[in-house]
Amino acid sequence: MALNRNILQFYNVMGSYRNILSSRLIFPNHQSLATMAKKSIEELAGIPPKPKKPLAPFIKWSHSVRPSIKQSHPSVQQAELYQLIRDQWEKMDAVAKNQILEEWKTSLQQYRDSKSKYEGSITPEQKVDLKRLQMELKLTRDQKKIRRDSEVLKKPKKPLTPFKYFLLAESVNRGSLKINEWHNLLLEKWEALSPEKQAQYEKLSEIDSKNYELKMHKWAEAEGDNTSKTKSREKPNKVKSSSE
Repeated sequence: MALNRNILQFYNVMGSYRNILSSRLIFPNHQSLATMAKKSIEELAGIPPKPKKPLAPFIKWSHSVRPSIKQSHPSVQQAELYQLIRDQWEKMDAVAKNQILEEWKTSLQQYRDSKSKYEGSITPEQKVDLKRLQMELKLTRDQKKIRRDSEVLKKPKKPLTPFKYFLLAESVNRGSLKINEWHNLLLEKWEALSPEKQAQYEKLSEIDSKNYELKMHKWAEAEGDNTSKTKSREKPNKVKSSSE
C-alpha cells in the first residue's frame, strides 16, 4: 500500500514519533488572521468557551481604582500612575486586603472546578480540532513574522506532510498506548478520514511549505551576504615578483 510505504519512509527519516513531537508545531488558514484573532480558539472550533481564570488580587483591584487615581492625577505618565496604584495597595488596611485575597481564593477554586468539568465535557474529536486550530494560528502568525523579519539566521526545517500534522493533532488523545499500537490505530483512522478532513491537514502542510520557501529565500540571502563579507575581510595573497 502506498500509504504504508510513505509511513515507513517517514520513520526512516524522522525516527520515532517522539522526535516528531519535539519538532515545531504549526497550523491552516481557512480564515484571515485578523478574523481569527478576534475569536477564541474554542469559538473557531465551534465549542463553548473555556472558563476564564480569575485575575490576580492586585491586578483586579488596580483595575477598579485606576480610573479614580487617573482622574486625581491627570498629568502623570503610565509608569507614575502604576507607582501611585502600587503605593496605595501597599498602604491598604490589612483587613481590607485580606478580604480581597479571600475573594480571589474563592474565585480560584470555582475556576478550577469549572475547568475540570469543562475539560471532561470536551470530546476527543473536539480536542483534535482545538490542537489543529492552534497549529493553524501559529502558522499564519509565523508567516507574518517571516515577512517582517529581515533575515533568518538558522537554516529552516523542512515542512511537515499532511499525515505528520494529523499525527500531531491526534497526540492529545494518545493516552497510555504504546507508540506502535497508537501509530497503527492512527494509520487506520487516516485511511478512513473523509476528503474534507484530510484537506484540513493538506492546508496545514501547504502553509508550512510556503513559510519554508520564504524562510529559505531569506536564509539564502543572509548566507550570501555573510559569505561576501567574509571574503571581503580575507587578505589577498601576496603576488610574488618575477625577481623572487
